[in-house]
Amino acid sequence: MNWIKRIKEEIGENKVFDEIETRKIYSRDESGIENYLCECVVFPENEEDVKKVLKFANKYNIPVTPRGGGTGVCGGAIPLKGGILLSFSRMNKITYIDEKNFLVETEPGVILKNIYEEVEKINLFYPPDPASYENCTIGGNVATNAGGPRCIKYGVTGNYVLGIEAILPDGNKIFAGKKTKKFKAGYNLTGILIGSEGTLSVFTKIYLKLIKKPEKVETLIVLFENKENAINSSFEILNKKIVPACLEYVDESVFEIIGDEIKKFLPKKTNAFLIVEFDGEENEIEKDVKKVFDIFNKNRAIEIYAGINEYEREKIWKIRRDILPNLEKKGYKVNSQDVCVPIDKIYDLIKISEKVKNEFNLKVCVFGHIGDGNLHINFLLKKNNFEILKDAIKFLYENVINLKGTITGEHGIGILKKEFLKIEQDENLLNLQKKIKKIFDPKNILNPGKIL
Repeated sequence: MNWIKRIKEEIGENKVFDEIETRKIYSRDESGIENYLCECVVFPENEEDVKKVLKFANKYNIPVTPRGGGTGVCGGAIPLKGGILLSFSRMNKITYIDEKNFLVETEPGVILKNIYEEVEKINLFYPPDPASYENCTIGGNVATNAGGPRCIKYGVTGNYVLGIEAILPDGNKIFAGKKTKKFKAGYNLTGILIGSEGTLSVFTKIYLKLIKKPEKVETLIVLFENKENAINSSFEILNKKIVPACLEYVDESVFEIIGDEIKKFLPKKTNAFLIVEFDGEENEIEKDVKKVFDIFNKNRAIEIYAGINEYEREKIWKIRRDILPNLEKKGYKVNSQDVCVPIDKIYDLIKISEKVKNEFNLKVCVFGHIGDGNLHINFLLKKNNFEILKDAIKFLYENVINLKGTITGEHGIGILKKEFLKIEQDENLLNLQKKIKKIFDPKNILNPGKIL
C-alpha cells in the first residue's frame, strides 16, 4: 500500500513492519478474537513518533489501534478496522521516581512488574495488581482502569493516576491532571481518559502516585468443605470492619473441573478456599490474623496455612494463579465474565451463575475478588465460539444489573461487551459518551468499533 511506504519514510523503516507474520502476531489478544489483521505494526520510540503517526493517520483517515501487552480479554487491542497497530513495547522506560513526592513517571509500555520492582528498591509501593502483572503494561492498565486482588484495600489503577500526557487523534498533545496529590482546575479529564480503552487519545507518559511499602505481608489460605462456609467467613470479616489487602474466593465449581490438579497440594476433602492477605505494621497484622482465625474456626475451616515469607506466600498465590492454566490444560477455552455486585449480593450472584449453568447447559466455574463483589463467572468451551454464549451472557448481565451491579468490574468493554452496554446504561448516557468520543476523535480513527 502506498501509505505504508509513506509512513516508513515519515518515522523510519525500522519502526514499521508490514510482513504477514508480524501482522498475525498483533492481530490477537487474550480474548480469543482472531482474523482482524492490521496493514502494518508501528513501534514508536518516543512522543514525537506517536505525534507523527497520529497526524499521518488523521490526514489519510487510517484507523489506529493502540496496544500494550496484549493481555486484555475483551478485544480492546484487536485491530478491528485494520489500519495501523501501534505497539508501545519500545516506549518502556521508567523515566523518573520522585522519592520525596511519592511519584513515578513512566512511559506507557513499561511492564507492571518492573514498576513494582523499581519502586520497592527504595521502600515505596504501587498497589494495583492485575493478575497479568508479569506481562501487562501500565498504559494498558490505565486504559482499562485495571483492578486485581488488592482492590479491596487499595482500589483500582485510576486511584493512583495523577496525570497523563497524551496525544489526541489530530496529533496535538495534552496533559490531563497534575503531579500534585490533589487538584481541582476545570473538568476531570484525567478521569475521562482513565478507562477509555484507547478510543480518545494515545498515552505517552503516565504519572502514578506511590505509597510507603508495607512493613510486613502475611498470606493465609483457608480451606473449607463447602462454599457456604467460605462465603460466610468473608461476610463476617467485612462486617467486623477488618480490611485485608486481598480476599479471594474459589468454590466447588472449580474443584469439579480441576480438583485433581488443586488437590495435589490440599487435603482431599477441600472443595472451596479463601486467600486472605494482610499487610501493614506487624502488630496490626497480628491482631487481624487472630480475629480472622476465630472467624474461620467458627465456620469450620478444615485447615489454615500461613505464608509469612515471600517463598511461602508465592506457593499460596500460585494455586490461585494456576486455575486458568489448569482449565486450559483440560482443553477448555475460558470466557471470563468479570461482573461485580454489591457485596451483600454475592450469594445471589452465585445462585445466578448456577442457574446459567443449568438453563444453558454450560460448564461454569466461579472464583475471584469476593472482598469487593467482583467475582469471575467463567464459561468453559471446547473451542472459541462466543456466539453460543450470547444468550447466557445476556441472561447473566440482566440479572447482575437487577442486583445493582455492573457487567464489568475490571476487564473493560472492548469488542466483546459493547453490544451489552445498553443493558447497563440508558440511551441518554450512551449518547453523551458518543458525543465525547466525537469531540476527541471527530474522524473516528482511534480504536474504532470499541466500547460504543
